[in-house]
Parts: sequence; structure tokens; C-alpha cells
Amino acid sequence: MSTITKWILRAVGFLASCILIVILGFALLVDPNNYASDLELAAQQNGLALKIEGDINWSFFPRPGLSFQNINFDYAQFDQGFVETLVVSFNWIALPNLLLEPQNLPLTSLNIQNGRVRHMNPGLPPIVLDNLNASIRNFSLDGKFFDLDIKSANLAGLPLGVKANISVDIVQQEMNSFAAKNIILRADRVTIEGEFEVDPTKTEIMGNLKTQKFSLKNQIQSIQQRFPFLTFPSLKNDKALTEVSISTDFSINPLGYSRYTHELLIDGQVFDIQVEADQTTGKMSTSIDSDRFRLNDYLPNGSAQTNASILTPLALPFIFWQGQSEINISVNEIVMQGYRVSNFYTQVFGAGDVLQITTLNADIFDGQLNASAIVDLSGESPQISLKPTIDNLDLGKALAILGETNDLKGQLTLEADVTASGQNMDDFQQSISGNGKLVISDPIYEPLNIEEMVCNAAALFDGTASQANAYPPETELDTIISSFSFNSGNLNIDRTDTAVGNIKMNVQGKINMLQQSYGINVNMLVNSSKTSPNGCKVNRRFQNQILPFECIGNLNSNKPMAPSCVPDKNKIKQIMRNSVIQGIGNKILGDGNILKNIFGGQ
Repeated sequence: MSTITKWILRAVGFLASCILIVILGFALLVDPNNYASDLELAAQQNGLALKIEGDINWSFFPRPGLSFQNINFDYAQFDQGFVETLVVSFNWIALPNLLLEPQNLPLTSLNIQNGRVRHMNPGLPPIVLDNLNASIRNFSLDGKFFDLDIKSANLAGLPLGVKANISVDIVQQEMNSFAAKNIILRADRVTIEGEFEVDPTKTEIMGNLKTQKFSLKNQIQSIQQRFPFLTFPSLKNDKALTEVSISTDFSINPLGYSRYTHELLIDGQVFDIQVEADQTTGKMSTSIDSDRFRLNDYLPNGSAQTNASILTPLALPFIFWQGQSEINISVNEIVMQGYRVSNFYTQVFGAGDVLQITTLNADIFDGQLNASAIVDLSGESPQISLKPTIDNLDLGKALAILGETNDLKGQLTLEADVTASGQNMDDFQQSISGNGKLVISDPIYEPLNIEEMVCNAAALFDGTASQANAYPPETELDTIISSFSFNSGNLNIDRTDTAVGNIKMNVQGKINMLQQSYGINVNMLVNSSKTSPNGCKVNRRFQNQILPFECIGNLNSNKPMAPSCVPDKNKIKQIMRNSVIQGIGNKILGDGNILKNIFGGQ
């Protein structure tokens, strides 16, 4: 071994001995437990209520520092904060300052083991973060970036982890700036990346965040495992909500104007969302735009009822914003099962729990839908007041898809004013009330030929053979004009007028919307000697007489029943009796001798 090598080894040994002596000196001369009250006082002066209930011990490797046991703290809105073990490290150079200013620790790193924080916010449920294990390296309060690593934590039972570079600049005990970059936040199955910065002087927060693609369906199932009382229906498309991502740019001023720009991707469908909020005026506006939305994929599967919670997304901006709110939604195409809604647009205003849909426009079944509504969510059950209008809708297409029936075709024009309340569709149908009117142009009734039915009935009443005319299977009616009303789950047909040939018809009845069954009374009047130019002849006794029919049937494809229209026997008997009396009267009061008329003499 050379002389130089020996000298270096001796020097290193001497230096190590000096360091050891310094360490032992600190350990023997300074008991950190004596400064617990000073540390608690320093924390209190900075707004932090701190209570050190365990021991404080020195730790010198790999860095000098202090180890605190069982710390309780309370700061502003943080309640019942607890850390089982907190290790605080600082530079060797800073050791002499501890004797002079023990309340000003020049920290370089912190290590938290088994922490718990409870965040309280008035009006909202508490947020609990427990099993917290985290570390901070290269800690600094002069604007330099340091490393934050939350290795593990549980947020409301969900695993959480965060990595980020943090910058904090404090000047004269006032925060001058705060920034976070290279953020990677993992919350259960969701990963969020981004950055943001805070300017306390302007009370502004600016930045951007985005999620990696994740399965919202799997995330919901994961939450349900921890909270079984939360329910979420199965959807019609099993792959719905399996590919979701969100990106957002934001500029937030809690005391002034804020702007949010979001891009929401759901199963390949893009939604552009713009939000502007102004605290000075108390107004917020939201716009949602999309080219295409497969709404049918996200409806409950099978026989599951559509719960009133489907209105919740619409209400969220109004719930979290206490001022006036406006939402504009525009979707070029909404895909449903078997049909499409085009050029959908709606504008919603509201405050608190009351929403006003001032405009709702859409093209559907070759016609146009317009509506306005008021939705009141303040009570136990949502209440809806709706005023829809429909122009030139293809009724045949609509009934074939929505009602699964081909009974009636034509062009529908409708206007109504109705109210309803409830938690599901059955409740809404049971509670609906109001009235309206409709017009169906070029109507065709498919199940039977009404003219043939009248001719057969007239032949039956007259006691003659039915005329062998060739009738089409359906009925082409004149324009249908109808007024209707709702009550107790029934759609009441107050009055409907139409005609076929020389047969005038007046219809009254009701449709049970829950059972999808109907009972209708049809009064027919033939005002000519023939039902139509190519129809059957009608006995004079039945001309200008009301011929009543009773029609029953249902619209439920699960309980099919052929529609039936039969004469009202009691009323027909009355017509027949009146016809006989009229015949006798004509015979008695005819021209010539009354006795001859009675006895049939000449």
C-alpha cells in the first residue's frame, strides 16, 4: 500500500470520527422532545393546530432529521388529521441553526407513514384519505421544484397514488406562487396526467389535465363492490362505457371569471364541452356539442325501468352553481333503436332545483319536434310541465318502431300541454294530466275496412244479403281532427271527427297507457243512399241514423289481441224499434183513408 493511499484512508477515518463525534454531540446535548411545545407554537402561528403526542427522536442517516410519532393536526377545513410517523430531514449544513432557531427547520424531505386526513366542506359529505404513505424530496419553499410521491392511500375505500413535481414560493410568510407539473394521479382504475399553476395574487388557477382511456363500466363495478347500496342498471350495449377519456384546459378564478374547455370521449364519440362562469354576475353558461351519439346503447337493458336519475346529468351544473345557469346542447344525430333523431338542439335555463327548457328542437320520423318544459327537482319526485308540438311526423314509421304496431298511418300534427311527476316511467304515466289536439292528414287504418263493416252491419240490420263489393283490407280516411286529455294513467279521446266516403264518424274513448289497451266508441252516420260512389246501398231507415260501434284492442306486443269493432246491441235495438214505429207512423199517416192505411185496403 502506497504512502498516499495510507494518508487518504487515515484522513477519511479521521473525518468519519469527527462526524460521529458531532452526531453524538447533537444527540447528547440536544433533546428534541424539549422543543415540542416550540414546534406546536410555531405551527399555531401559521394557522396549524398541532399536537405531538409521541416521541421525537434524532435520525442521522441517510440525512440528518427528526422522527415524530403520533401527530394530530387541524388546519382550516382539514379535520382530525393524524400521522403515525413523520420523518423530517434537512441538510448537514443547517444543523447549527437548530440550536438558534428550532422553530425554523430548513427541511429537505418529509416521509409520512400511515397518515389520515379528513376534509370537511359545509354542504358536502366529508372526504376521508387514510392509509396515507408519502414522501417529499428536495423540499423547498423558494420556488424550486421538489418531488411529491404519495405511494399509497385510500380515498373513500378506493386506492390512490400521486407523483408530481411541486413548486412553492413563499415570501414573508405569504404564498407567492404554487405549481405542479408532471402529475400522474392513479385513482383505482383511472390515471390522470397534467399540470397546473396557482397565482395567489390574482386568485387564478390555470392548467390542463387528461385521463388515459379507461373502462368506466369496470370502474363503476369496482365502486359497487365497496358500496353495495349504489346501483347501476345494465345497459343495452354490453360494451357501452368501456372506452372513456377526458381532457380539460381550465382557467379558474374563484372570485371572478372562469373558463373550462373539455373534450369527452365515450366509446369513440366526441363531446366538446365549453363552460364559462362569472362569480361577479352569478351566471354560468355551458355548451355541449357532438356530431353523433348512440343514445340507445346507454339505456337500461331489458325490462329495467328508466329511473328519474337519468335527469341527474342535466341537473349537475345547477346543483353545483348557486346562481343562474344556461346549458345549450347540440347533437347532429342521436341514434336510437330503429330510428334516428337529427339536428337536436335544446336550451335550458335554471337556478337551484328548477330547470326551464325554453327550446327543444329535433327532426324525427320525417317531421319536426318542438317543445318547452319546466322541470322541478326540489321535491322527492321530479315534476315536469311539458308543451310539445309536432309537425308532419310520419305516424306509420313512429308507431311501427315505438308502438310496435302498423294499425295507423298518416302525417301527424300535434300540440299539447301536460304535467307529470314521479320516479320512473310508470309514475309519470300514472300522474300525467293535461290536454291537447291533433290532426292526422292522409290517414290509413290498416286492421279493417270501415266501409265494409258498415255495409255488413246495415245488411244484418236490414235482413238482406251483404252486397258482394270488393273492398280493400284497409280504410283510407278523411283528415282526422281530435282533441284529447290525460288523467289517472289514461289517454282520453274526448272527440275525434273523420269520414270515409259518405260515412261520417265521431270517436270517443280512452287508452290505458300502463296496460296499453284501449276501448273506443265509434258513432257512424251515413248521410246518403250509398256509403260511397262504389260502396253499398243503405236502407232509408239507416240513413242519417247514428250507427254505434264498440272497438277494443291493445298495443302491447307481449299480449297481442286482434282489434274488434262490433255494433252496440242496445243502441241498435233502439234504432230498430224507432224504425218500426216510424214505419207504422208512415203507414198510418200516409195519403188516403186512414182506415184503409191501417187495414191495408185500397
